[in-house]
Amino acid sequence: MERVDLKQIEELLNLPKNLSIPLFDRFITEFLNSKVDRKVAIEELDRILAFLQNHALTLSLHLKQKYLLNQAHRPLTEDAAYFTKQELANKYRVSIRTVTNWII
Repeated sequence: MERVDLKQIEELLNLPKNLSIPLFDRFITEFLNSKVDRKVAIEELDRILAFLQNHALTLSLHLKQKYLLNQAHRPLTEDAAYFTKQELANKYRVSIRTVTNWII
């Protein structure tokens, strides 16, 4: 990846700090004035923002799957404990039916 690409990504990641609501509102006004039909322009801008939102969520999921969740699953050092429904019911002082409802 070229250095220019990395700089562009860094600038995009700093976008929330640089793009305030009043500045974005001014952009919307200029964008709507440059188009012939305001309704079509609003729908176009909404479509673009929806695409950006989807792309940002995709990047976030990629980060979580590749870097965060990968580290979270370490092998257990202890044996996992298993309890019967009766033991859980006695421990939490509930009925066996309640314990059955807890089980997913």
